[in-house]
Amino acid sequence: MTVRSNRPAFTHPLVHRRLPDGWWTSPDVVPDAMAVNTASLHLADLAEADDSALSRLAQLSVLAAAPHAPDWIPRVADAHEELREALDRSGVSKAAYIGGQAAGWIAAHPQYGDVWELHPLLVAVPFQGRGVGGALVRAVEDHVRSQGGGVIVVGTSDSVGATNLFKTDLFSDPLGALASMTVQPGHAIGFWQHAGYAVVGVTPDAEGPGVPTIHLAKKP
Repeated sequence: MTVRSNRPAFTHPLVHRRLPDGWWTSPDVVPDAMAVNTASLHLADLAEADDSALSRLAQLSVLAAAPHAPDWIPRVADAHEELREALDRSGVSKAAYIGGQAAGWIAAHPQYGDVWELHPLLVAVPFQGRGVGGALVRAVEDHVRSQGGGVIVVGTSDSVGATNLFKTDLFSDPLGALASMTVQPGHAIGFWQHAGYAVVGVTPDAEGPGVPTIHLAKKP
């Protein structure tokens, strides 16, 4: 199946504002301290992150989620809860650092049989599109493969109208709607497909009326 991108890119109406520790809500405004070369990318187990790193990871998570899933992690406290859940679950969790600063994180855990779920993947806005997410995904895939996992599943929502599945009654013909799905540039589906994940299904109204979860999967 080919996901077609035939509508103009959308933008989220974020207000330019500075958070206490120097993170910005706009990808167009990057503090000098963040303008570093991704050649210094370093991955480490999330469990090794100190309080300062966890704080930065929580803050970048809110900003990273806002454009495409604004209701998922609306507050830093919600991001801290995501981090705690990732650390408490069995599986794997990694943090990415660039120039010594937290740049993103990822987690995955076994579900049933040979299935692992990858959730979440969050990358600081200034570093999106620069290989950080791909490096984190490959690290998880290597771990799942080493544990004998047979498939990795990912779910991504559309709560902002980035696909033609948004606010659509999908129950009458969900597979037909999925086959004709269109996606605006910038949605996570494009990233996952580039990483080798295939769209394998959709759950209508999974995250509220008219807000589906789109499922992707890959053999690690």
